[in-house]
Amino acid sequence: MKDKEFFLINRHFFKTNYKIASFNNYINHKIMNASIITIGDEILIGQIVDTNSVWIAQQLNEIGIWVSEKKSIGDIDTAIIYALQESLNHADIVIITGGLGPTKDDITKKTLADFFNTSLSFHEPTWENMLEILKVFNRTPNESHKIQCLMPENATILSNKVGTAPGMWFDYNGKVVISMPGVPFEMKYIVTNHIIPRFKNYTRQMSLFIRRLEQQELGKVKLPQNY
Repeated sequence: MKDKEFFLINRHFFKTNYKIASFNNYINHKIMNASIITIGDEILIGQIVDTNSVWIAQQLNEIGIWVSEKKSIGDIDTAIIYALQESLNHADIVIITGGLGPTKDDITKKTLADFFNTSLSFHEPTWENMLEILKVFNRTPNESHKIQCLMPENATILSNKVGTAPGMWFDYNGKVVISMPGVPFEMKYIVTNHIIPRFKNYTRQMSLFIRRLEQQELGKVKLPQNY
């Protein structure tokens, strides 16, 4: 399948030389669409800037997955569940970053286990990976590190060779939910080494190219008639 090119004009989409009446309908039937959720109070209060969703969207775009929305929420279990359920109502893929660390406010993993009605169990490969990383930094493992190795039993664990928190892949009613740490270089490792290779098996090999047209001296109503 050759690459497709679309024009974005005031939220109206046109395929080259052919008008698509409903781009949402085209997305739903032709390519997979994704929702990205970033979790962290530090994002909402402006302490850090969310660069994760931008980078993830670029990577998904390269393999033909349309990102239909991005949202940021706080470290609150009800907010996570609401955002996840809302995204699953329309997205094929939900990608979550943040909330997988060893501190008490890192509640994403426990919340996802509750949502998917599963238990947490000790994951030995994650523990072994953690011991190797701690050894490099000459640190001794403690109880919080062991807690970090508790993983949802129905998740596929995505190993993280550059950090202590692995990613998690859930298959749910024909859709996919992925949770990753919010640390950018750890998230990028998991996306590059696990997520993108897996998605390439699901999607058509097609990149999405979107060109934004800047209008001058031409009314918005007349603009679509000229392209």
